[in-house]
Amino acid sequence: MVVHAGRQAAFLLSIWITAAGLPAMALTGAAVVFWGPLLWIAAAVLAALVAAAALWYPPRWAAAFTARFDGRALYTQSGVLWRKERLIPVDALRTLECRATPLQRKLGLQSLVLRFAGGAATLALLDREEAQKLAALLEKAEPLRDHDF
Repeated sequence: MVVHAGRQAAFLLSIWITAAGLPAMALTGAAVVFWGPLLWIAAAVLAALVAAAALWYPPRWAAAFTARFDGRALYTQSGVLWRKERLIPVDALRTLECRATPLQRKLGLQSLVLRFAGGAATLALLDREEAQKLAALLEKAEPLRDHDF
């Protein structure tokens, strides 16, 4: 089974980036009153950076995210600027948690948190149906045995 992040995930990520950038832009704009017009340039640059990040990054993040489960291990790839690859054998998996914020539920998204021997991984902003199918497959999977190698 192969799982990808979709357009809804990119949309939600754009909302989060914009929501994080708005307070910074408001503070910079308010500082213009106290420190003069030179900060207008800083405010304009900050607004341009937030807009560029909200438009450029989310579709690239969604396109770069892939999770593949072959019945024995989960292989994930993610990252736009820095590539991150993980291989998580089923026998290392300890717990599996499904999470969704109210906005994620509204958009039909869900995140899976996998805790395994040696760490944890979050498969963020997956389609709810795909996330539930993947969770069911991971729960049913049998761990590797020594003679399977």
